[in-house]
Amino acid sequence: MENISTISNLKLRVSYGQTGSQAINAYNALSQAGGPAGWKLTSVDGRNPTTALYQTAMGNQDLKWETTTQTDIGIDLGLFENRLNITADYYYKKTSDLLFNKRYPNIADNDNQIIENVGSMENEGIDLNISAVISDRNGFRWDAMVNFSWVRNEILDLGTDANGAEVPFLVLSPVNERAGVKDENSFWRITQVGKPLGAFYVPIFDGIVSTEEQRANHPYFVSDAGSAVYKDVNGDGRINQNDRVIYGQAAPDFVGGITNNFSYKGIDLNIFFDYSIGNKVMNMTNYVLTRGGGQYNITKEYYDSYWREDVNTASAKYPRADRSILLSSHYVEDGSFLRLRNVTLGYTLPESVLESLNIRKLRLYATASNLLMITKYSGMSPDVNVDITNNLGQGLDYSAYPASRLVMLGINITL
Repeated sequence: MENISTISNLKLRVSYGQTGSQAINAYNALSQAGGPAGWKLTSVDGRNPTTALYQTAMGNQDLKWETTTQTDIGIDLGLFENRLNITADYYYKKTSDLLFNKRYPNIADNDNQIIENVGSMENEGIDLNISAVISDRNGFRWDAMVNFSWVRNEILDLGTDANGAEVPFLVLSPVNERAGVKDENSFWRITQVGKPLGAFYVPIFDGIVSTEEQRANHPYFVSDAGSAVYKDVNGDGRINQNDRVIYGQAAPDFVGGITNNFSYKGIDLNIFFDYSIGNKVMNMTNYVLTRGGGQYNITKEYYDSYWREDVNTASAKYPRADRSILLSSHYVEDGSFLRLRNVTLGYTLPESVLESLNIRKLRLYATASNLLMITKYSGMSPDVNVDITNNLGQGLDYSAYPASRLVMLGINITL
């Protein structure tokens, strides 16, 4: 293609391979014993205590690594003497023998769980990266880069239960005890065949009852005026776990970044944005602080806008103070954001100034991180996940501390 002046580089890529994952702690294939420090039992003679242990984990000798099989098709394209470069990849990967904590009733393990290789899932995605030299004349240079990633995730199989029947879904709630959420209300996440990993599974919030007419339309769940009401999805006249629906997921539809580099006569400037579109966040912090009842603190917004008779019956944003409020779609928020992640401004002294100092290069710079976040999310930051040890616990915000704003000054010297 030497005679095609427009195209500077063109490369097609295809790859295929398998990788294993040992994403479990050491010795999980073995049964384990433990107990509280200093735990003692009295021996047979009734006088001499002896240390006691109990089984804390059931082993599984059949454990093996997860296996991921991936196919990738890509293209690298350079145009106009590589002033414009495009890299695009499509990939498909299937992971089998997924490692999962499977619950069984009445086993010796403290949590009724055994780690097993269960089921499979697939990921399909597109990665696109475009970089360009926008300007390069008279000592001024401007480079820009945009990258974009799209991924689709789907659970293909969850194995079988103790009776050999296929498991259609698993319902669970990571770190529910930390949020003070218990019983049926704690199970707000579902892993279901045919759906993405870590989908939110909640009842649909249907407003606040303020009048007798509204109350008559929701006879199955309203005890007092100002109560929160929820959709009776299956139409059985009751609100329970059977009325829950999949309501978004923590994984975003798109993620990416935008980078701009400027330079002019020793001055350099880097500006980097990152973004996420389509991800949902379970705002557990808001749930805990907007129920009233005296057990937890409340937010000022809740105090100003919760339902009170003859005060704000028509405009209230939150129901009356009631500990029975369900963890519902009302607390699943859009976590999309655009963030100014990093800005760096530097200045490199000219060689004529450095010659007398016997210094080859000296650069002064200032860097600022996390300067700006544009989002509709009501919490401190939508880019959070308090349950980092659990892939099913993505998108949970419970008292998560946001990334700190950081400013640094520095100097680079080359002798």
